[in-house]
Amino acid sequence: MEVNNICNMYKDLGFLLDGVFSLARTGCGKLDDNIINETKRMVVAVLKMWRNLNLSMRGPKIHGMEDHLVEQMEHYSGIGDFVEDFVEQSHQWGVKDELRTRGLKRHQAFASHSKW
Repeated sequence: MEVNNICNMYKDLGFLLDGVFSLARTGCGKLDDNIINETKRMVVAVLKMWRNLNLSMRGPKIHGMEDHLVEQMEHYSGIGDFVEDFVEQSHQWGVKDELRTRGLKRHQAFASHSKW
């Protein structure tokens, strides 16, 4: 019985993640309040399920979903039109920021990254 419950939780998590990713692919300029609200609801559900399964919260992708996905969708009025090069460039900027602030304490580095 417990194995079936765990399998069902993973199945439900996959369904929720698929929904979040589908909403995240909303094209630039096509974002509306309904999509934002649905994405927020689905992200909350994903995180609840993720934590119930005791999955690690240390990964950058789950952190990105929890703390940045909706913000980025709103900032660009949809992020579905961005290609992988955009994400790679964003990673390169992050590496540059980290190198620039490597001698600082994390809260100082955060303040510096936010300023830049």
